[in-house]
Amino acid sequence: MPTETPALPKAEELAAFLRLSHSEVVPQILDQALLQPLQTPQRDPGQACRAQLLEFAMGISDAGRTAPAAARALCEKGIFMVESIQAACRTLDGLEAPVFAPPSSRARHWLSLWPLETIPDWGLSGDRQLRVYRCAVQALLQSQSGQALEEAKPVDALPQDKIPEACLGAMELGAGALMQLAARLGAILGGADAALEQTLADFGKSFGVAFQMFQDINAPSTVLASRRPGWVWAVAAQYSSAEDFAAFRGAIQLLPHPQAVDQWLHQQALHVRAKSLAIDYLNGAFDPLEDRLGATQSNVWVRELALKLRQAVAS
Repeated sequence: MPTETPALPKAEELAAFLRLSHSEVVPQILDQALLQPLQTPQRDPGQACRAQLLEFAMGISDAGRTAPAAARALCEKGIFMVESIQAACRTLDGLEAPVFAPPSSRARHWLSLWPLETIPDWGLSGDRQLRVYRCAVQALLQSQSGQALEEAKPVDALPQDKIPEACLGAMELGAGALMQLAARLGAILGGADAALEQTLADFGKSFGVAFQMFQDINAPSTVLASRRPGWVWAVAAQYSSAEDFAAFRGAIQLLPHPQAVDQWLHQQALHVRAKSLAIDYLNGAFDPLEDRLGATQSNVWVRELALKLRQAVAS
């Protein structure tokens, strides 16, 4: 969630927004159940990157056509939408899942839908309103599908050769979908044509997957103990013999005691391999975007962003 939530409705406005026949008791109850739990800011490791990505995509697409104040207002609405959808996710970029009481969980899911109600007030054309709505709904479907994938079964219950695909799918539907939403929203709000919008969306997805890879590398014990699909699992399954991976599964069973897992990871030099592959994936995310922009000022922005984002995710 963003550090502030100015786009949330006031309690007295809920009756109109929800088309209620009576406007006294129900809004007061919903204020306590929905709005008040959302007043406490929540952060996760990807928030700053998503905001920067949206601003970057909007800047490239708009090219100065929109007045700065209006552009800033649109950007804030877009960031609020992205973070509202992220808030409904059970996990934070693949890290350990917090346990929320039911009211808080309900409030977060309500928050993911609230920005859809506000789209007509963004000052966009009918076509751009529809595009914003469609990409938000797609991100919601992807995030819910990603959660279902993670919860379906422990990743180590899958055959070894199926684990890499499951892990990459989970990363695409998790951090990949959220970063893609940020980039696509920025493109739409900036007035990008369909081709540039798709290029930026593809970049956002690839960058999100790379971001998740580095998050997993920096917290391998958390990823492994959760037994949810992640980059460490993918690399271990892809690059280990059947015998070595069986030993890895055995070490996992000894968690939360980490000695056997740490020893296996060290012997296989898995951290080095996983980081090298993640760097290659991250670098590859920028290539199509740079090719699309060519020798323009926008490509200078891409290189500057590339440096900042590489430093942010690979530190």
